[in-house]
Amino acid sequence: MPTTSGATTVPATERRFSASPPSSLYVDADVLINYVIDSEPHHGRTRSFFRDLEARGGTTLYVSSLTWLEIAHAITREGFRRRLESDVQRRFRLDQWRNEQVRETYVQTFLGWLEGLLNQFEWNEVFVTDQIRVASVPIMTRHRLSSQDACHVACAWQEGVQDLASFDEAFRRVDGLILWNDVIHGSR
Repeated sequence: MPTTSGATTVPATERRFSASPPSSLYVDADVLINYVIDSEPHHGRTRSFFRDLEARGGTTLYVSSLTWLEIAHAITREGFRRRLESDVQRRFRLDQWRNEQVRETYVQTFLGWLEGLLNQFEWNEVFVTDQIRVASVPIMTRHRLSSQDACHVACAWQEGVQDLASFDEAFRRVDGLILWNDVIHGSR
């Protein structure tokens, strides 16, 4: 695990999705959402990335228990729902959002799709423990990360994983991290 105190930080090492895949890869929520949603800006590249990972084999994926909550939060935001293609909005009856069953079906379907993706690989869920909580704070302050992003880095490092797939620019500030972002600048 990289140190979280002392030395000056250097930027993360960025990787293209076409690079030789790592044996272990922590996957951020934004990459998973881009994979599932056709209208997301990086849908095509994430689909190709995961197809290539699956074809090559040998990569174990990691997500945090926090990832599921982040995804549920992101896909239920009104702005996100409005950006969905009209056929998706009709399919899930999103015009009836006040209906609890509509919301439940929508969220569970999306989470099911994500689990389906993960099940194509060997994968592990990293639980947010006291140890992760304690490790997250210095990561957050050192690298100027949000609490959730720091938690993801702590989860990855707890498992000995240095490779993280995310389009979130903030991860570029984390020394010791190998950031799989297809070297996309200005994405968020």
